[in-house]
Amino acid sequence: MSGGFSFPRSDPDFAIGAVFCHFDKMRGVDPLNFWDGDPRQMRIGLAQFDPTVGDVGGNTELLLDAVRHGKTESVDLLVAPELCVLGYPPKDIILRGDIVRANVAAVERIAAACDTLTAFVGFAMP
Repeated sequence: MSGGFSFPRSDPDFAIGAVFCHFDKMRGVDPLNFWDGDPRQMRIGLAQFDPTVGDVGGNTELLLDAVRHGKTESVDLLVAPELCVLGYPPKDIILRGDIVRANVAAVERIAAACDTLTAFVGFAMP
């Protein structure tokens, strides 16, 4: 299984982005046409939790719990809350490079856990 994730970069300082985390399907695949299952049936899961602003580690664990639960429920697409890794609203902590780097590392960890489902995760890009 390959690793990593990709996302478009727009602002050289920072931007708010989202990533589809699914290793074996996303290499060179259009993110709008990522799913190769039966087009008439798709299981969508909503990761409903209240992320804490700045608690990248705790928020990541909450999302990883949702990923594990999604796998047990045979979810194809897991949709996470807005900026769930960093917490919303991030306000001035979005300007702290260490926090933004930690949230990118957390998204890599989340992506590694998404081997049988696709997760739509909002995060802050450096």
